[in-house]
Amino acid sequence: MLISTKGIVFRSVKYSETSFITDIYTETKGLQSFIISGVRKAKTTTGAGLFQPGSLLELVTYYREDKKLHRIKEAKSGYPFREIPFSIHKTAVSVFMSELCSKTVQESEPNPEVFQFLWESYIFLDETQDAIANLPITFMSNLTRFLGFMPQIPSGKTPFFDLKDGIFCESPYAMEWSKDGEIIPLLKSFFTIHIKDAHQINCSRQERKEILDTLMKYYAFHVSGFSKLNSPEIYGGIF
Repeated sequence: MLISTKGIVFRSVKYSETSFITDIYTETKGLQSFIISGVRKAKTTTGAGLFQPGSLLELVTYYREDKKLHRIKEAKSGYPFREIPFSIHKTAVSVFMSELCSKTVQESEPNPEVFQFLWESYIFLDETQDAIANLPITFMSNLTRFLGFMPQIPSGKTPFFDLKDGIFCESPYAMEWSKDGEIIPLLKSFFTIHIKDAHQINCSRQERKEILDTLMKYYAFHVSGFSKLNSPEIYGGIF
């Protein structure tokens, strides 16, 4: 059957000389994989450039429940980026967001809240004129709410972050599962602030690196099969 839907490209890999497979998080069917054929042919209307990670698309797809790979009938940009393709800083953040999503957002069912959050996050990245160095951390922190392991942040003095139980606390159950230090108040702020206000947090380059490392460990506890991201090295080398 034919399905019209918005979609966010998470990942695209070469399949043959003229084809590739792309993972797209769709508004109506969740995460789905599509094979795109003939991208190097002169008359193709679905070139590889349209399926770069982070691209926001309007799609008409052929969909069958019994198939793991689907085909696309029509594809066009759902939001033409004005700055991401031309800014090394915004490109780095977009790559980070897409790689994180490809390793964490796996459900093949519609989730309107997750889809809207992701769609709006990419558009905000493209449009914002505020500093964006904090955006990857804020995005990663905010995403935990939709993945189901947003940490508990009780009031009062909580100098430790228990990675396994997902709570800021006075004393952790086991130190090897916990993080303390000067970044804890900053980390709490990132979990509670809206992505559009990320620039308001005063954070040094070293603090961002330490917070990002802590979040990677936190995700590893709560996302099955979560593996190290490659993009933080790009991000860290730019900001």
